[in-house]
Amino acid sequence: MSKNLNNSENKSFVFKRWQRKAYSAFNSLGKAVVIATLNVVYFASIGSAEAQESNQETSRFSKEIDLDEVEVIAESSPQLASEAARVVAVISRKEIQAASAQSVNELLEFALGVDIRQRGPQGIQADVSVRGGTFDQVMFLLNGINVTDPQTGHFNLNIPVDISSIERIEILEGPGARYWGPNAFTGAINIVTQQPKSNTAQVAFSGGDFGFLNGSAGAGFVNGTAQHYVFVGARKSDGYIPNSDYDLFNAYYSRSNSTQLGTSMLQLGYVDKSFGANTFYTPAYPYQYEQNRTVFGSFKYETAGDKIRFSPAVYFRRNHDRFELFREEGYFEKTNDGHRVMGTDTVPGWYAGHNYHTTTIVGGELNGKYYSLAGITSFGVNVRSEQIYSNVLGIAMNVPRPAPGEPDGQFTKSAQRTNTSAFVEHYYASGIFEGSLGVMGNYNSSVEEDMAFYPGLDVALNLSNQLKWYASATSSFRMPTYTDLYYTGPQNVGNPDLKPETAVNYESGIKYKTAGLQGHATVFYRMGKNLIDWVKEDVEDPKYTTVNHNAANTFGVELAGSWAPQQTFGEDFFITMVTANYGYLDTEVDLGGKQSAYVGDYLKHKFTTRVSHKIIGDLSGNWGLRFQDRAGQYDKYENGAWAGATDYEPFWLLDLKLAWTKPAYQLYVEASNLLDTEYVDFGNVAQPGRWIIGGIKVNIGY
Repeated sequence: MSKNLNNSENKSFVFKRWQRKAYSAFNSLGKAVVIATLNVVYFASIGSAEAQESNQETSRFSKEIDLDEVEVIAESSPQLASEAARVVAVISRKEIQAASAQSVNELLEFALGVDIRQRGPQGIQADVSVRGGTFDQVMFLLNGINVTDPQTGHFNLNIPVDISSIERIEILEGPGARYWGPNAFTGAINIVTQQPKSNTAQVAFSGGDFGFLNGSAGAGFVNGTAQHYVFVGARKSDGYIPNSDYDLFNAYYSRSNSTQLGTSMLQLGYVDKSFGANTFYTPAYPYQYEQNRTVFGSFKYETAGDKIRFSPAVYFRRNHDRFELFREEGYFEKTNDGHRVMGTDTVPGWYAGHNYHTTTIVGGELNGKYYSLAGITSFGVNVRSEQIYSNVLGIAMNVPRPAPGEPDGQFTKSAQRTNTSAFVEHYYASGIFEGSLGVMGNYNSSVEEDMAFYPGLDVALNLSNQLKWYASATSSFRMPTYTDLYYTGPQNVGNPDLKPETAVNYESGIKYKTAGLQGHATVFYRMGKNLIDWVKEDVEDPKYTTVNHNAANTFGVELAGSWAPQQTFGEDFFITMVTANYGYLDTEVDLGGKQSAYVGDYLKHKFTTRVSHKIIGDLSGNWGLRFQDRAGQYDKYENGAWAGATDYEPFWLLDLKLAWTKPAYQLYVEASNLLDTEYVDFGNVAQPGRWIIGGIKVNIGY
C-alpha cells in the first residue's frame, strides 16, 4: 500500500464513510474534491489526515474505497483545511479563475482576516497583514519555502509567479511561529503553483484602461517521472494618475519528480518590476520611483516511508531595490553641473542621491515526521542567513562597494544576522479528540539573549459528523526588519536598539461542514509585547520614529460561510457559489498621545461576499462586494501641504467578471471598482476608479 501512495501515477482513492478516521471529513463534502499535499510544515503536521500513514490505518483504508464519492489525490500527506484545529483558508484554482483579479494581492482582497493595502495596482506593491497585525508580521511562502523579505514587508509580494500559474493559496490565520520561527507572527500565506499532469500550454493576453497590457505563456510537460512547468509574463500600464505607470516581467520554472524513494521539487524564478511610486512612502514628494529585481531558487526533497520521513530543503533569494525620491528618467534629469532639474523645479541640495539596497537570503532546513500508534511526531531544524548591503540601511563599512547594475550606486553600509530554530511537536487523536503540543526554540545572532522558547497547544473535539470545536493557545515572535532598525530619511528615523516583538495568542471556534455548506465562527485574543511601530511624538511632528510598545492587545471575531447551491438543487441550478465573510477587530494600545502608523491602524470592520452564477450557455458572472472600515489616522496632504491628521473613511467596492469558458479557451471582461468609488487604502495614495480589462486565455494540449 505504501508504494501506491508514493508512486508517480498519483492514483486516486475514494473514501466511503464518515468514521472519524483521518480521512473521514472528506465524506461530508458530498462532492468530488481534489486535495493535494500542503507543502508547509504546519499544514502537514497539525491535521489528522496523516494518521492514515500507519500500517494499521493503511490496512483499513484499503477496504473502504468506493467509487463516485469523494476523490482524493493520494500523495504523501493529504490534509483538509476543515480538519485542522485552526483557521486555514484555501483559495482554490476554481476561485482564482472566476475572480476579477490580475495579481495575488487582488485575490487576497476577499480573504477573511487578510488586510490588503494597495499602493500600486495589479500586484505592483501591496502591504499584506493578517488579523490586525502589521505587514511585517506575515510570512510568505512559495511551495512551502520561506520568501519573506528581511528589508521590509513591502517586498514580500515580489514573487515570480502569475495568478495563471497558481494552483491554490493557503492562508493560516493566526501565528505559526512555533513551526517556522520569526515572521509568522499573525499568520502565513503559502502560494502553491501548478504541477502538470500531462503536456499542456496556455497563452493569455489582455488589455484595458490606462494603457494596461498583459501577455503571458506557460507550459507544462511530463518526462517519465518528472513534471516540468515554465512560465514567462509581462505586464504594463501608463498609470491612472501621474507617476503611477509600471512595467513588470516575471519568469518561473519548476521541476518536480516523484518515485518510490520520495519526491523532489526544484524552483527558479525572476521578477523585475519598475514603477512610479506617487506618494507611496511620503506625500511630500509625489515623484518617487522604484525598481525591484528579485531572483529566487530552492530545492526540496521528501523521502518516502510508512514510519519515518525526512524533508531537507535549501533556498536562495536576492532582492535588489533602487528607490528614487526624485524620479530621474523623464522627470528630474541630470544637468551638466550634476543637479537634477524638472523644468524650473530643482531637487533640494540635501538630496545626496538614490537609495540602493541588496538583500541576500540563504537558508537550509531539515524536517521530519515519525508515525506511530501514539500519533505523529514532527520535528525540524532551520538555519537562515539574512544579509543587506545598502547606502542607507546597516552599519557603516570601512570600504564602499559598487551596487550591482547601478552605474552611480555605491554601498556604504551593511548588516548580517543568522537565525537558527528547532521545533518538535506531537499530534494525537482518539475517538472524538484531537490535539497537538509543540515548542520552538529560536536563536538570532543579532539578539544578545540566549535561545528563546515559544510553545503552543491545539485541541479539537469532533462533536458530530458536521461540527468541530477547536481551541488553541500559542506564542509568536518577530525580528525587526532592517528598515525598522536603520532607515533614516526626511520623515523617518529608525531605531537600532529595537527589541523583537512577542505575543501570546488564544483562539476558539467552531467549524461546520456538510454537503454544499460550510463555515466557521472564531474568537481570538492576542496579547502583544514590545510591538514595533512607527509613531510621531505629536501629530504636527514631521518625523516618524520606530518604537517598541509596552503592550498592545487585539480582540477579534470572524464569521465565514460558503454555499454551493448546485449540490443542493442539482447542476442545472443557475447559482454556483455564494460566500460571505465578516471580521471585527479592536486593538487596545496606549499611544500616550502619539500618532501610530501601523499598530493603531487596522481594519475594524471587514465584510465581503461573492456570488458566481450562470448566465446563458457557457457565459458566467462573478460578483464581488467588499466593505471596509479602518481605524486609525493618516497625515492628509492637500496641494503639497500638510492638512492635518485625518480619519480613514469607510467604503464599499463592487467588482464584476463576465467569462465565456470553453475547455480550449476563455474570453472575459472584468471591471474592478465598478461603481467608481473614491477611497484610500493607505494614507494619501489615491486608488484607481473604475478599471475595465478584457482578455483571452487559450489552452493547448499536446
